[in-house]
Amino acid sequence: LQFVIRNNHEDSELALRAQDIFEKGSMSGEGRKLVQSSRQQAIDAMTQGGELASQGKLEEALAYLNHAKTLMPRNPRLLLNHSHVAISLLQKNGWRHDLETAARRSITTARQVSPGEKRCGELLAKLEALR
Repeated sequence: LQFVIRNNHEDSELALRAQDIFEKGSMSGEGRKLVQSSRQQAIDAMTQGGELASQGKLEEALAYLNHAKTLMPRNPRLLLNHSHVAISLLQKNGWRHDLETAARRSITTARQVSPGEKRCGELLAKLEALR
């Protein structure tokens, strides 16, 4: 359940359905804590990665986002933030196969999870322009 909530932290309806499951099991307090902490983990991960990137600490940001991806491998926002940082590193330091592959995988997975997300196309175009 934590996995689902972390990967869909912006989905309020899903959070309510998860909370409802706990309430039906007479565990509403535990459920509320689990839902809140799972959503907060997702928010914190993206905030920390974004702050590091905005400070110009791109390698640290990418390492942090790589770790966050292990917790939330299907969170489209995280995946797109990850690809953005990887592309920024490519722009700053030149082409690296591992970074290109990581960025492309994140974009592809984000597109599968959230087909209408316009940032996928924007980031993919930036990535292609670097080749």
